[in-house]
Amino acid sequence: MVHPLLKRQLLRIGAVEGAPTAEQWRALLERVSRAYEEGDNDRYTLERSMAISSSEMQRLYKNTAGEKLALEAITAGAPLADVLDTIVRVVEERSDGMTCSVLLLDRDGTHLRHGAAPVCPRPTYGR
Repeated sequence: MVHPLLKRQLLRIGAVEGAPTAEQWRALLERVSRAYEEGDNDRYTLERSMAISSSEMQRLYKNTAGEKLALEAITAGAPLADVLDTIVRVVEERSDGMTCSVLLLDRDGTHLRHGAAPVCPRPTYGR
């Protein structure tokens, strides 16, 4: 019994009855070769898509874990300095080589003060 796909391929090259000619065999082998190439390309595309998907999921998980830490600090009533410190650390982890800080604007709207900068040295003013 001949596989249905093989039967269709044989019909496409014109090998309806009897043994295929040399030219028909060549045409069949070219079709089979193209099918293998397409299969390889499809497999590569699928593997690449899965790798990208996996790395995106890992990045999203890491991002949500950082956000969860900040939200837990807020809901636990942590001091503002601790919450800001957590947020800055999360942003720095996400941004390769970036150093971050938060400055707070005083109520008068003209002065900035330190909010969070876990990697930066604390500023010393007036010295």
